[in-house]
Amino acid sequence: MLDKKPTERPTAKSMRVALEEHEVHAVTAEARALDRRGRALAPHASFGSAAAPTADVATTDIVVERPTVTIRGEVVAGFSVALAVNGFDVLERENLDTDEPADGVELLLSATPAQVERRVKAGAVVVATADPDDLDVFSAYVRAGAAEVAPRPVSLEDLAARTIRAQKRAERKKRRP
Repeated sequence: MLDKKPTERPTAKSMRVALEEHEVHAVTAEARALDRRGRALAPHASFGSAAAPTADVATTDIVVERPTVTIRGEVVAGFSVALAVNGFDVLERENLDTDEPADGVELLLSATPAQVERRVKAGAVVVATADPDDLDVFSAYVRAGAAEVAPRPVSLEDLAARTIRAQKRAERKKRRP
């Protein structure tokens, strides 16, 4: 398909036929897949199956830990859903003025620089929001230790991207001795 000469490339119709044939062969190949010694392999287990695994199938309990994000203060509709869709567990807390230990990312959507500094000292990786015309508040948040400062109004996509970056910083922070 990637031949330099256009005349050597397959047509869309021939590609469709080849892909349909491949799909049929892939299904039948999976049904009769063999390991290197020629023994039949078990078919892939589906999540909805209630059947118990057989002795031939190895099972493993896999636990997937989702990072937690805490939204403190004002909670805007849609933010929790946007973060959950991006793989986060979301906690909502009203109290901004707390010294309770933090372990992870916190969104402070309506905080003062002093509140940001307090949460950073508690161990949070803070994502804050500020009016884009108020550079004093932006710089105060950065001086207070905010990992990310998003301009208001915050779009859900921008908030998710900033939270993901902040989560990566939190993970690096945990790995440091």
